[in-house]
Amino acid sequence: MNWTKKRLRTILILQVELLALLVLRVTCSSLFVNTRQALSLIGMAAVLTMTITAAVVYRQTRRAGFCFCFIVLSYLFSFAQSMLVFAGERLPFSSFSITYSCFATDVLIDSAVFYLLSICMTAVGMCLAQKGMKEQRRKAVVFSGEERIRRMGWRLMSISLAPTGYLLYRDILITLQDGYAATLEAQAGLAKICTLLSGLFMSGMVMVLCFERRRLFRLVFWVVFLMYCALEMAGGSRIGVFRMGVTVLMVKRIRFKDIKKSNIIAMLLLVGLLSFLFSIVSAVRIYLNTAENMTEFISDTANSIWKNNFLVAVLREMGNTQIINTLVYSECPRRVPYQFGLSYIKMLWGVLPNLIGKAYTGYIGVDIVFSPIYKQTSAGLGASYLAESYWNFGSFSPVACLCFGYFLGYVENRLVVACNAERHSVEEVFLLVYIMYYAVFLVRGEMLGFGRSVVYYAILPLLAGRIRFRGFRVKHHRILLHAAARMRLGRTDGRTL
Repeated sequence: MNWTKKRLRTILILQVELLALLVLRVTCSSLFVNTRQALSLIGMAAVLTMTITAAVVYRQTRRAGFCFCFIVLSYLFSFAQSMLVFAGERLPFSSFSITYSCFATDVLIDSAVFYLLSICMTAVGMCLAQKGMKEQRRKAVVFSGEERIRRMGWRLMSISLAPTGYLLYRDILITLQDGYAATLEAQAGLAKICTLLSGLFMSGMVMVLCFERRRLFRLVFWVVFLMYCALEMAGGSRIGVFRMGVTVLMVKRIRFKDIKKSNIIAMLLLVGLLSFLFSIVSAVRIYLNTAENMTEFISDTANSIWKNNFLVAVLREMGNTQIINTLVYSECPRRVPYQFGLSYIKMLWGVLPNLIGKAYTGYIGVDIVFSPIYKQTSAGLGASYLAESYWNFGSFSPVACLCFGYFLGYVENRLVVACNAERHSVEEVFLLVYIMYYAVFLVRGEMLGFGRSVVYYAILPLLAGRIRFRGFRVKHHRILLHAAARMRLGRTDGRTL
């Protein structure tokens, strides 16, 4: 009963927040004619609602876990630039700056309030999915099948090490020669095969991260992980590092219970270091194409890092998502019709292997459809789960966000239960962690590849490992039966003699 009352109070707080956002939409939509004033208002609303929503989710889940991180990241990726404007920061001129976008102030405010409502509904779904549970055990539970999954993880990493290394080396060369944008072009031939196999490397790393307990092998894992992060960022990309970084924190918090209050300072320092490294990668990507020689490139990059606060630079780049969110809100259904769930359905048949070219025709995505509409730049604008939900369901997309939040809350809740009971299978633990690994970047991506990744890099490796284990067990059982039969035969021969 106490838990029910707590959940009702939580949802009541979020409902009051929703009502306040609706009042803001009605009263302030036409009051501002200056873009900076409108963005400052949006930033203020985003800071307040993020503080309230994050506190409510933390209170409901009783942990700074996946749902808490996802909600905070949703606000930062969607409204970081507006938050900076509210804090008095003047955004530099850029094609990806919301300050210099082509959107009217009423469109900016309307879309911002709508997406704030959507994030709030996502949080409501997360809170509804949480159920009362006992406190976590102080030590990690040892599962009976850990060794099997651990071995499978090392095998997957070994098999996919060469394709992954080839792709990282190729991306570094392309970035140095033609810029980071060239690495995003469609791949074919050997690169496409290596891309398919490289997904197994991340799957293997998640398996080893979850179930490897031997100190020496964990040290080997961390060395490989850090080398991968360094090469990934050297190639201009940060998605894999971002996903694995959040996954490491979740696994250590939920699976191994390693994160304590005394570790908070170390975690903050780690976040600051990653932010600094991300800002370096961002500066390198900008000046790599504009500099005429290596000396000028190094000088421009160093000056950019020295003059600009790296935390501000990271937040400014995270906030690029506000452009695609506002663009989808303003152009649907005026220029682009609603999809009515079609982009989610295509996620299902995207699981089929593409062996004959474009096997599943009509490949669609938010980035592919909407980026050409935005004339400020020819580069891709990316996507987000908020923009995709509005593209599919329009004004009813907050309901879709509610369902999506419930799914994420259920996944985290299920993982916490599984990590505190020996009877849960290791396959379930890995599958839940892998879903978290993929879903965390939906704040900046879309669902199109979700089904394909889960089937190819989570379910199929688990099935392969189970089949191989059963084959080994049957073979071992036959050997034991044969040895027992020979022993009985020898005893019979001895009695006859």
